[in-house]
Amino acid sequence: MVFAFKANSCFYILAMKKTFLYIIPFLISFFGFGQNLPNDCMNYIQACDNQNIAYDVSGFGVQEIIPQSCSSQENNSLWIRVTVEQWGTLGFDLVPISSAIEEDYDFWVFGPDASCSNLGSPIRCSTTNPEAINQANNHTGMNSSSSDFFEGPGNDGNSYVRNLSVMSGQSYFIVIDRPIGSSPFTLTWTGTATIANPFQAYNFQDFDEVTLCDSGNDGIETFDFSTLSASYLAGTNGEFVVTYFSSSENAIFNVNPLVGPVAVNSATYYARVSNILTVCFEVKTIPIVLGGIEVNDVSEIVCENTVNQEAIVDLGAFSNEIYTGNDSVSFSYFPTLADAEGITNELTNVQSIPLPIGMHAFFVRVVSGDCFAIAELAIEVVARPLLNSNISLKQCDDNLDGFSAFNLTEANSLLVTNTNGLVFDYFTNLTDAQDNLNRILNPMNFVNQNTGFGEVYVRVTNLNNCYNIVSLSLIVATTLIPAGYLETFTECDDTASGSNTDGISTFDFSSFTNTILNLFPQGQQLIVTYFESIEDALAENNPILDTANFVNSNSPNFQNIYVRIDSQLNNSCIGLGHHITLKVEQIPIVNPFEIVTCDDDDDGLFSFDTTNLENNFLNGLTNVTIEYRDQNNVVLPSPLPNPFVSGTKTLQVTIKNNTLLACSFQTTLSFVVDYLPKAFEVPTSLIRVCDDEIDPSVQNGVYSFDTSSFQSAILGGQTGMIVEYYDENNVPLSSPLPNPYVSSSQIITAKVINPTNLNCFATIQIPLTVLPTPKIILEGDIQYVCKNNPDYFVELTAGLEDENSTGNYNYQWFLNQTLIPNAVNYSILVNQAGNYTVEVTSFEGCAKTRTIQVMDSEIAVIEDIIINDLIDENSIVIVVSGIGNYVYSIDGVLYQESTIFTNVEPGLITVYVKDLYNCGIETNDINILSIPKFFTPNSDGYNDLWNLRGITQDSNVKIQIDIFDRYGKLLFQITPVNQGWNGTINGNPLPADDYWYVISLEDNRTIKGHFSLKR
Repeated sequence: MVFAFKANSCFYILAMKKTFLYIIPFLISFFGFGQNLPNDCMNYIQACDNQNIAYDVSGFGVQEIIPQSCSSQENNSLWIRVTVEQWGTLGFDLVPISSAIEEDYDFWVFGPDASCSNLGSPIRCSTTNPEAINQANNHTGMNSSSSDFFEGPGNDGNSYVRNLSVMSGQSYFIVIDRPIGSSPFTLTWTGTATIANPFQAYNFQDFDEVTLCDSGNDGIETFDFSTLSASYLAGTNGEFVVTYFSSSENAIFNVNPLVGPVAVNSATYYARVSNILTVCFEVKTIPIVLGGIEVNDVSEIVCENTVNQEAIVDLGAFSNEIYTGNDSVSFSYFPTLADAEGITNELTNVQSIPLPIGMHAFFVRVVSGDCFAIAELAIEVVARPLLNSNISLKQCDDNLDGFSAFNLTEANSLLVTNTNGLVFDYFTNLTDAQDNLNRILNPMNFVNQNTGFGEVYVRVTNLNNCYNIVSLSLIVATTLIPAGYLETFTECDDTASGSNTDGISTFDFSSFTNTILNLFPQGQQLIVTYFESIEDALAENNPILDTANFVNSNSPNFQNIYVRIDSQLNNSCIGLGHHITLKVEQIPIVNPFEIVTCDDDDDGLFSFDTTNLENNFLNGLTNVTIEYRDQNNVVLPSPLPNPFVSGTKTLQVTIKNNTLLACSFQTTLSFVVDYLPKAFEVPTSLIRVCDDEIDPSVQNGVYSFDTSSFQSAILGGQTGMIVEYYDENNVPLSSPLPNPYVSSSQIITAKVINPTNLNCFATIQIPLTVLPTPKIILEGDIQYVCKNNPDYFVELTAGLEDENSTGNYNYQWFLNQTLIPNAVNYSILVNQAGNYTVEVTSFEGCAKTRTIQVMDSEIAVIEDIIINDLIDENSIVIVVSGIGNYVYSIDGVLYQESTIFTNVEPGLITVYVKDLYNCGIETNDINILSIPKFFTPNSDGYNDLWNLRGITQDSNVKIQIDIFDRYGKLLFQITPVNQGWNGTINGNPLPADDYWYVISLEDNRTIKGHFSLKR
């Protein structure tokens, strides 16, 4: 953790960015220690790197903002010193912990490179009151968006001034002041500049533990901490200094340093590592441990020098075990602890003290300077093993060459009565035995080095690692059993080992003991033992313990047994060699044999061909005799007759070797006649179907066959059978077949199998056939016949997609589901409305039905024509009746579906109503009138007369038009016989003006309006 403190002031700069550590409780400890708060320049806090600051302020100390800047002075102030490492812009945001708007913080900035004795004038200051200017918050600081350098007091400014442009190495004082409120604050540095952090390049660790000798054991020693500085600051180029303190508080506040040799005890002390330039510092711990010399109590076992019950001991030989430290120490030896503590009765000649067998205790005083410690040295003198001498081993010569293998361990019980806790090692010479080098690695199979005799040395060591050495004589003697004396024991292979084919059996050769002993004179005390190898026989290792039930598991089929005869008097070997052979005769094992066939005529019997039966049955086995017995134990001819007529039966068969032992084996020969299943055909109705797509144009030749009754049909009542299915590629299908089984046309093979004999089966083919249906268009277009014209016919067809294939199908027509007699052709002519259907059937019997709706239509009846004329845009509406589908026209050429015509030109016109289904056209004549809005009587041939348009002498004979000037004077009267008004009165042209008209129509309507005369 990096602390940034100056003199008696403090705040933390945390290692974790944007993490605040409020140290308001620390301020309480300031007063407890009576220290100066950082509210004066001389007690400034040094900011180290760009970490956030959290603090509280209290009091102003000495008033140093003189003269008052930004019209304010210190109230509750904090002085911060900032040293720049990397140039750039420097700003900050100061945010009170409380968001109350009355919390008011001010600040001043001095520098660059100002000193407490020469601050100069501030280069930035803000004393704006956030409440006075109705700010949204109580924040203040310096940023890049502000332009003013000074602001305040009261409602002057916005609490932020322009940030600083700073250079590397410059230092500034920032004075934070709170004139109103009680909230602590946090300060976050902004801008691009970097604040110097001298500790970033170094990784100062806590000091290593310092161990001091507590001379006098009073818990106090003298130590000069400055001796630690040089090595701790190595490589820092004089940038740092270290001062030492007894508490972390003193280190933080830099008070009461420990200078020169000082009294210390076992505790943690503190080092203040300070940077000379920035005054930043870190506090590190120094563990002090007071202790004396650490010694070890030692317990040693010493062997007696010889077997004289005594040992000569050098007490100083154990000093490296008693003290394992690095200090220079001295040792002195005493008979009691009190003597060692009082330094009385010190022992002399400690290098050669005679000690009898038993326990002995001494006390060793270890001294280093003023420090000492006492250790107990316990020595136990123990005896060496007591061994018999003049011991020898006598071994039989196994091949008359004067050399034999000895089991040296047989001498152990001859050397000492009780071997518990003793270790025996064997050597070829005394020097190796004394040095415990080059021991004989395989003492249970040691061959003598000299013809007929040898000598080895036995080193016997007890649990206390004390040893004694004695010589052992080796004597090679000739066997007394006649050469070539051998007896063979033969047994049939048995199942004692779990198998009767492994060449392992149980032998009883216990009778051989009396046989071999009869070779020697009566009255000798002899021991006969048996071994599986010559090595074991020579070493008398792993003897065969039960000769009446010996199993030759280590040597199947054939095994040699070695016989050893020893004297009970001195364990001397007098006979040795291979004198027994064990032989295992193989059993004529024949596996059970089975001949399986399928019943060919359902009578349960079959004529088996036995020509090669015995050769196959014996599988190459020869020199044996075979006996057959039926289920009633009746012996049958051997070999069996050919053919051998039999149903299902099993014969008991005994096979014997043609040897003296006649080892035999029993097995079985089985004849099996299995049922031959039958496979029945599936009904055609289930497997020959028409394609089932509703729309024949998209039929895909695939059908979902109902297979629910397939299996029962195929089995035909048979039970217990297996049914398998295969597709055309012989790929197995599930059994039973899925239901429904979706398939195109294919031939499936069904196989009915007898589960007791899979070779007994029958097959049947299932030809799944999906027949195509006629490809027709199922719905025909609606057709119309004329109700008013019974001679009008329409043609209906069966709707084949390919009309060239009409001869491939049969047809039958229906009207409203009633059969139409003799209507069996592809098409039909009809003049009657109704629902027509035609059933189209292929020659395979697959049918599809086409439906065509025929509807009545008729010529229209014009009920009325509504005329809207004598307006700006004339229109008509045609009203008709009838069941037809009609279109309308007023010129007989262009027809429309709407009955309304707009913008109709005046005059006599004909209205046409046509039935779209050719049932006729109805017409009617009407007259359309319109009123011109102006006329130009200038004799140019255009608009020279004004009159109603569309008037005819035949149809509008009762219309009368009166024309008036704007004063109501009648100027002219028009009837259908007039051409119109030419704009004159009594031959005199009237001026251009608006004129009025009154039109009296035949239906008693009167229409009034005006028009323009233009010249």
